[in-house]
Amino acid sequence: MFTIFAVCILLALCFGVAWFHTGGASPAIATVTWLLYPLYEVWYQSRCTGECNIRVDLVLIAAFLLVVSVLAVTSLVRGTLRKRRHSDESV
Repeated sequence: MFTIFAVCILLALCFGVAWFHTGGASPAIATVTWLLYPLYEVWYQSRCTGECNIRVDLVLIAAFLLVVSVLAVTSLVRGTLRKRRHSDESV
């Protein structure tokens, strides 16, 4: 369980740095969602009565986190390429 939290915090930190450098909405959303997921897990585990082996909610959550992360990385790459192209044209 600690590994999951560590990975989530690490990803949130990476997207937070990207958000700081680019200022885009996609990295901001990715940062917040990766920070909220461990909180959701703690809440869910506290409500679990012992029959929590099959978690259908994780299919939706994993898909959502994947889409948000891909959009954030795409936004970051596009912003970096745009800045690089703009700096090459101005020289």
